[in-house]
Amino acid sequence: MVTIKFKHSRIQKSLIRMRVLSKQWFALTTYIPLLYSNLGAWSNFFSQEIDTFYRYVEYAVSRFCDQDISAHTLDMYVEYLYLEQIELFGRCLESLIKKGLQVLVIRILSLDTNLPMYRLPNTLLSASFLTSLTLHKCELPLFLMDDDVNLKSLRLLSLIQLPIEEGVIEYMIKGCPLLEEIYLRFCYGFSAFCVNRHHNLQRVTIYSNIGLQRIDVDAPNLSYFI
Repeated sequence: MVTIKFKHSRIQKSLIRMRVLSKQWFALTTYIPLLYSNLGAWSNFFSQEIDTFYRYVEYAVSRFCDQDISAHTLDMYVEYLYLEQIELFGRCLESLIKKGLQVLVIRILSLDTNLPMYRLPNTLLSASFLTSLTLHKCELPLFLMDDDVNLKSLRLLSLIQLPIEEGVIEYMIKGCPLLEEIYLRFCYGFSAFCVNRHHNLQRVTIYSNIGLQRIDVDAPNLSYFI
């Protein structure tokens, strides 16, 4: 199992520039099991390098998914200017979820305020191997409450600055029987936090700018609530 990180890296940038000169280097660098990449900060790239970088990320993830290796951790930090950039990461994310992903951390920032938030794929709801899920500034899957949530291995759910419709958190928790910790920070769009008969939940932390109108938690093993 390997850890895959999509973050800024000077080494990775040098490898991408080598690709412009050498197809052999392009193929060899995709064997590296740790991917350090970032689709933001385009000011230091030339147009040819941007195109190469796109193809590099897609090709590297594709090669990884073709191998008999489980993707243990995906730590993804993305700053995007165009929808095409975030759509690329969406495709990569779906592919890696299918490889038995266990830890997922996503931090997404749009550098253009006119662009919509990135919406997570429905594939995420059936990521049965996930043990830890941290989401920052993105949107939960569309029609989440119309689909079955099967996060049967999840132990940590951390949501930061997400829009959340009423009842969504309660519905998600029902599909996470092993969940031990919930962390909510400045999420918005809901006024009630409810947990119904959850025997494994131990810790709940909620930071809110507006407060909640209703808190109803039925968790006999809860030892920490703030």
